[in-house]
Amino acid sequence: MHLHYLHPQHLEELVKSSGIDLHLVQLNFRSLQGVTAYEYLLISELLPRTNTGMVKAGWLQRYAHITEGGWWCSGLDPLNNWQMMEWGCFKPNQPRQNHNGKSIKYEHPPSTPTRVFCLRVTLQVWQQVAARYNLVMPDNITITADGEAEGFWQWVMQHNIPLILCEGVKKAATLLTQGYAAIAIPGITSGYRVVKDEFGKVTRRQLVPDLAAFAITKRSFYICFDFETQPKTIAAVNNAISQLGCLFQQENCTVKVIELPGIEKGVDEFIVAKGATSFDKVYRQSVNLEIYFAQTKPHTELTIPAALTFNRPYISEIPFPTSGLVGVKSAKGTGKTTALQAVVQQAKIRNQPVLLITHRILLGRFLCEKIGIKWGIESGKWGDERMRENNQCPMPNAQFPIPNSHPQNKFIARMMFIGTTSI
Repeated sequence: MHLHYLHPQHLEELVKSSGIDLHLVQLNFRSLQGVTAYEYLLISELLPRTNTGMVKAGWLQRYAHITEGGWWCSGLDPLNNWQMMEWGCFKPNQPRQNHNGKSIKYEHPPSTPTRVFCLRVTLQVWQQVAARYNLVMPDNITITADGEAEGFWQWVMQHNIPLILCEGVKKAATLLTQGYAAIAIPGITSGYRVVKDEFGKVTRRQLVPDLAAFAITKRSFYICFDFETQPKTIAAVNNAISQLGCLFQQENCTVKVIELPGIEKGVDEFIVAKGATSFDKVYRQSVNLEIYFAQTKPHTELTIPAALTFNRPYISEIPFPTSGLVGVKSAKGTGKTTALQAVVQQAKIRNQPVLLITHRILLGRFLCEKIGIKWGIESGKWGDERMRENNQCPMPNAQFPIPNSHPQNKFIARMMFIGTTSI
């Protein structure tokens, strides 16, 4: 059996630190040293070359750091009958830095479109995947001289097996080791491309061809990106998941999001630290894309720091201020409406007008009955001339469902409540 050479440092990183099966590592990863690294990375025909076909010296100098060694990984090509893919990634032992002084951990062939990692698998990995999804394996699987079980990804396509899509090839290899069908993209935005008009404005986005090949059978996709702590990075990840997930949904694919709990950054580190059972629990708790939107979009976050925070099942009494705008964020059934009863009663004692606005009739009637004010929609006062002339609510204590487009949607009131929304 011919196996790729792997430096002990790289073996420890891949097998011990990322929890990848040794045979899976030997099939897909190799250590490179010296000018050989150029042959794997500088493959694009668009790179400037000399008359002899050699890449020009400027490019060789830019990538001189890769000659100090590193590991290389590439997979199979879903657009070329699952032959070995020329494109891949290289992790240098001594990474270069970008213009911001940040190390570039992974290098990909320059001037070449990014692709997807579909790794070669062993028979054992195939058996684990088949067992997890309760599927029968084909008869007479061909095993190559280096231990690859051929036909795995064709079988995944044929049986429409759900796919986990992660960021970085090591994570896909770790998940395959645990029996999940997993593929990887090199970065969070590498799963789609933008199409711009002649003025440089983005007109649409589309899946990269590799992912589009998997999306033609209404497959289920699980997006599993890294755990992040920096607000800007979190926003970028959420946006990438949103864009990618919507593109899958346009192909009638089901999309779920796996949210790693931390503190480990990648799914490989999480599995090594917490175990495969812990990840299986996180996998089963994955949420539909729509729920993920609701949880992560900015409208669910308070933009003003909370003045008062409770940790109890019911709100009970709240020391409301006597003036100003008050926002209460709490789950359904925790007593937001009940907490208003005392405030309304005090206002009625002071003969202070109260206006409660909502966008739903049934909810409005319930709230009025709950806090003890009149329901105004049936009073016939919408067209009242005095209301139009004085721009006032015709009833001292009432609730109205008011559409945004209604011409009489401005009222003067000393106390106003806006119908509650559960979060």
